[in-house]
Amino acid sequence: MSSKPDNEPIFSISPNDEQSTAPDPLLSIGLGLGASERARELVLKGLILEMREDVDKRLAAFRRGRGQPPKAISHDELRAAKIMSLRDVIGARTVSDAIQLAKQVETILVENGFLSDGARLFSHMTSEPSLVQSVSRGFRSLGTNAREVFEK
Repeated sequence: MSSKPDNEPIFSISPNDEQSTAPDPLLSIGLGLGASERARELVLKGLILEMREDVDKRLAAFRRGRGQPPKAISHDELRAAKIMSLRDVIGARTVSDAIQLAKQVETILVENGFLSDGARLFSHMTSEPSLVQSVSRGFRSLGTNAREVFEK
């Protein structure tokens, strides 16, 4: 067992130590040679606590908040990608034509059991203007414009 009393510091940082040749780090904050060991220890603990709080604040910025986590690819982006592939394969001339074609393709896939009804991107329950708006948002988030895609 250790013979040190309970109120004695675990380590000593003192500029008076014979081993220490480095300048006193606490001198820059106003704790020079006249400060007691207890005062120096409390200042060090406070500095450590401040650094810990700063690290905790920075880590809190990386933590996820409430709500659903963001998805890597949104429905809008998936719809825009499907429309682009339909334009490439079939040669649809407008977004509305491509959406109608996508609805027909999904209906055929659902009827033949290759796609579940819940996995539809172009549901027959969603209005045409809503789908056009969704595809446009998807094109914007992909960094392109629907007009550019269909003018090619």
